[in-house]
Amino acid sequence: MRVFKSLESIPESLKGSCAVIGCFDGVHLGHRELLRRASHLASKVDSPVLAITFANHPQDVLDGSRQFRFLTTLDEKLTLLDRHGADAVLLLTFNRDFSVISAEDFCRHALHEVLGVQAVVVGYNFLFGWKKTGNTDLLRKQGKKLGFTVDVVQAVKIADKNVSSSSIRKLITEGQVGEAAKLLGRDYEISGRVIHGRSRGHDLGFPTANLSLLQHEKIVPGQGIFAILVCWQNRWRPAAAYVGKSPTFSEGAFSIEVHMIDFSGDLYGEVIRVRFVERLRSDQKFRNTAELSRQITRDCEKAKVILGYVT
Repeated sequence: MRVFKSLESIPESLKGSCAVIGCFDGVHLGHRELLRRASHLASKVDSPVLAITFANHPQDVLDGSRQFRFLTTLDEKLTLLDRHGADAVLLLTFNRDFSVISAEDFCRHALHEVLGVQAVVVGYNFLFGWKKTGNTDLLRKQGKKLGFTVDVVQAVKIADKNVSSSSIRKLITEGQVGEAAKLLGRDYEISGRVIHGRSRGHDLGFPTANLSLLQHEKIVPGQGIFAILVCWQNRWRPAAAYVGKSPTFSEGAFSIEVHMIDFSGDLYGEVIRVRFVERLRSDQKFRNTAELSRQITRDCEKAKVILGYVT
């Protein structure tokens, strides 16, 4: 899959594409339906599928008071777009200059004059242009005027819930990783380097790998204990994770600690990937370390059942 970073860099071979437009954070089941629909339309007219998206998130520019947290890194997003049907990606940077382009000018210049799109696929809640004045109705009108078709994909629902990036971010922030996975179409994943911690887990009989996150722009699941899968040396292994501030020890320092089940080895300095499968319980303070150790034993046994682990 080819990636282009400006309208001017688009080659002639991509003119006349079927364009699918969106932020695509997470490339969740709703986004996959957009890509599926675009691939279907493109096959009818023998054209490539061009995904138009952003290298950053518009909210970073429109609301500079907070740092936006993503479901996917840029590399992850591009990999998933490739996997789910995009032949090429136009990766734009959303900045103040881009934000003031009117919806009509975007349709006329970008979609028609430069890209010459045959079809455009967007979601039902698609908004674009200066102050979000462009919507699907305006896009359809511009399509009729300029000569491209517009396919608006309605909300994808899972268990009567609309699949959206914002709803998935909320679920993950609350620690509901199992529910988030149903909307994402996969387990949520982060990566980190194993660093030295306080050896609390080892003292309790459950040595842990303390993670220093490599992807600070991504959302971290809410505090709790989780059944997870850990990828190390190209193999996925069953594990349990703690995310929180260790209230039993009154330290207050946030940490992500991973205990790999039935594993022995030195992981310090290694980079591991973590997939959050299911939340086991919320974080809590125990009266003493013996009580905590007994609970960790129960947590690991529950994680084994969820992960289908057999010794």
